[in-house]
Amino acid sequence: MSYQQEPPQIGFKNSGSSRPLGFSDVRSPHSADKNPPIGFKSSEHPRPVEAVSMESLHKESGRSQSPGGEGKRRDRDIASASGVHTKEKKSNSVYFNDGERRIDWVLTYKISSDAEKEHKNSERRKAFLDSLRDLAKVQLEEQSSEASVDKVTNYIKIHAPWTTLLEYAEIMRFNMPIKESALNNDHEFIEPEPTCQTCPSPFELDSPYLEKDYNPHYTCAFKNSAINKFLIEDRDTFFTSAQRSAVVDYILKRVDYKENDRTKFGAYRLISKGAFEKSFPLHDGPSEFGESLLTHAPENDRQLLRQEWARPGRWYKFQPLDLVRKYFGEKIGIYFAWLGFYTGMLIPASILGVLCFLYGLFTMGSDKVSSEICSYNLRKQFYMCPLCDELCPYWELRTTCNYAKASTLFLEFWKRRQARIAFEWDLLDYEAEEEPLRAQYEAKCAEEGSYRVNPVTGHEEPYFTPTKRLPRYFLGDISIVFMICLVIAAVFAVIIYRLGITYLLLRTNIALISQAASIFTSITAAAINLVVIMLLGVVYKILAYKLTDWERYRTQSEYDRAFTVKMFLFQFVNYYSSLFYIAFFKGTFSGSPNNYNRSLLGLRQQQCSSGGCLVELCIQLAIIMVGKQAWNNILEFILPKIKNWIARRNIDKEDDGSEKDIPLMEEDEDLQELGQQGLFFEYLEMVIQFGFITLFVAAFPLAPFFALLNNVIEIRLDAYKFITQLQRPLAAQAPNIGAWYGILDSISKMAVITNAFVIAVTSDFIPRMVYEYGNVSQSGTLDGYVNFSLSYFNVTDFPSSEIPKANLSGQLSYTSTFCRYSGYRQTEYPYSYNLNYWRIMTVRLAFVVVFEHLIFFIKFAIGYAIPDIPKSLRLTIKREEYLAKQALEDDKLVRNNSNA
Repeated sequence: MSYQQEPPQIGFKNSGSSRPLGFSDVRSPHSADKNPPIGFKSSEHPRPVEAVSMESLHKESGRSQSPGGEGKRRDRDIASASGVHTKEKKSNSVYFNDGERRIDWVLTYKISSDAEKEHKNSERRKAFLDSLRDLAKVQLEEQSSEASVDKVTNYIKIHAPWTTLLEYAEIMRFNMPIKESALNNDHEFIEPEPTCQTCPSPFELDSPYLEKDYNPHYTCAFKNSAINKFLIEDRDTFFTSAQRSAVVDYILKRVDYKENDRTKFGAYRLISKGAFEKSFPLHDGPSEFGESLLTHAPENDRQLLRQEWARPGRWYKFQPLDLVRKYFGEKIGIYFAWLGFYTGMLIPASILGVLCFLYGLFTMGSDKVSSEICSYNLRKQFYMCPLCDELCPYWELRTTCNYAKASTLFLEFWKRRQARIAFEWDLLDYEAEEEPLRAQYEAKCAEEGSYRVNPVTGHEEPYFTPTKRLPRYFLGDISIVFMICLVIAAVFAVIIYRLGITYLLLRTNIALISQAASIFTSITAAAINLVVIMLLGVVYKILAYKLTDWERYRTQSEYDRAFTVKMFLFQFVNYYSSLFYIAFFKGTFSGSPNNYNRSLLGLRQQQCSSGGCLVELCIQLAIIMVGKQAWNNILEFILPKIKNWIARRNIDKEDDGSEKDIPLMEEDEDLQELGQQGLFFEYLEMVIQFGFITLFVAAFPLAPFFALLNNVIEIRLDAYKFITQLQRPLAAQAPNIGAWYGILDSISKMAVITNAFVIAVTSDFIPRMVYEYGNVSQSGTLDGYVNFSLSYFNVTDFPSSEIPKANLSGQLSYTSTFCRYSGYRQTEYPYSYNLNYWRIMTVRLAFVVVFEHLIFFIKFAIGYAIPDIPKSLRLTIKREEYLAKQALEDDKLVRNNSNA
């Protein structure tokens, strides 16, 4: 497992020094100004810590807070008398051997068989652990390989004592609750979210262990000098396990292991060198809970989440987002909040889609166009031209009888929901801390001896010059273009498959097969396309990692942005290119019977049916979207289980075949790691789905319904995976969904254009409108529309190589001097476009322009009418800002009077 390199983001940012974050820029609140800070070497705190008032405490928090950032309501999940959220049951699997000190982090290593390498790593480990113990003041306990289950892995247990937690809570600026409630029973002013208090909702979680404490407490950046102001009821529960692990991670990333060498620091560097193997925080305890919540209390939050969140039986319940945030941190909490909100917004779209589908199904029999296509009496009027050269006979249109048969609100309401979450989770004034350099970046620069003096700090730091990076960017871009071209080539290969299979099926002597050639080809081509998409996705994922590593980015955020751009661009082309081809290009350049356009192999280009390519687009979209979702869900459920089983298969059994009693930290070691881009792929999966249901919803109204079904399953599968199959991720802050909102907004804008063209070009909506309301139909109805949409072709004008052979299977019992084909062309040679074609094209263009302007205006109006922050929340924030000022002024006045 690679070390979690995410910058620490639990309600804090860096101390403000401009020095590289490989070295501490902080000092101990308990140390004198002249002394070096605890845990790090000769650096200075930018602001000396001294006894200060609560007002100055907030001013010095370094977060550029508005008054509202000085004190906020903190709604904390609490337990009933059972004690699930009080001090946990002590167990040697969660605590040191003394049963008192909690394991906050675990490092593992194995002895190398290479004696020289092991000697170096042993010295590095010893120096690093000495620094942890003597300078950072954390407590360590080592479990040798002889005591471990696999007999080869050594474990270093790390515990952050109370004094260390206090020290780094100030350094990291944790927002912690203070004793005084400045609301002064002013709860009525704060307008709650609208709920029906008298009507219990079947969707609400009714567990007594998820009750909330509605006594609001202000939170502010922690200060040791004002420790008596904070609500410390129990030292064991004042800091959550997520905060404790964040403190240890902060230390592990900064402690050095070689004196006077600024590049030799951090556990991640040691993992890359092989001194350590894995580094991870510990889960709160076992996830399985053998009792009923009705009679027994869960022992820890992990068991509570397993029972109330990660069970299929809870599919219809709201998620316990506050508990998810408490256990996993705000970054993962925001993801599940967004996923739940997105799923909820799919419900009305799904209902509309199902109603649209049912309406079409029930009215199909009364549709005049379908009736004309299926009419036996009109069969001779629609004597159709052959679908292929020589081996395809003339055919009747009635044989196709069986086949003839919106996002802005989501984004605006999500911004409102996101604002409320940011307020409740103390994220309104969030600022990301200055990031440390990526260890891989430092290591590569160190190998090459590439350094420079930082113009801001004046310190020497690793540096990769732009002249060296530009060629890598260039080659990386070429690789991306090559892969995109490969995707397009795969689409063309599928097109060739369509042409070839259609040709083979049409020339068969079995009428049933030849008549079903189009639908069979569409289904099989879509299935093949899905397989190609999945395979190319795996290949490109590996390539994207390699390219991004090779481009050598300085920080993790820069690395993530570059990786996101590469992956999304490729996946966009990968998943949507075949859909764009069918929607906007298939049949457009097919030509007329006297001059068909042909592929490189000499095969005629495919044509759309008389009703357009909408049916085929629907089939393609349904197979790719539903197939992709089903496959991803299977992988998400089965793959981690298989990997974890492989990791444990040799150590689960005693010699006598009985189950071994495996400590929690050893179980957690074998779990899969979320990884740096873990949430990236979760977001990417949903964003691709969002594109399916918005870009082509006009072609497949059931897309939101299938997306809804998938997401209901996805939420519980992801919850199960995070709780039982993954190592506990490092809790990190994130005030929003980041760059994904911009991507979603771009897709929603693109969806306006694509749906306008799907309606105007792909479907026969515009030709029907022109026929019915354009003084073409004599009756003012769609009677005769099919005849209007088909052109005449004199069979004597066929080239000799295309005339159907005699005695073909499926040959009609009658002949005609003219055959029909889809298009609006003249009835005589050279069969150029007629006036109706240009009328329809003009209306299509006008429709696209009017449609997209109208929808964009509605989008703008909705965005303007729906404020990003709800009015009630805005008033609450302002009220609390005012009360926070009053509370701090009172505190300052008391201090001044006491000093006088």
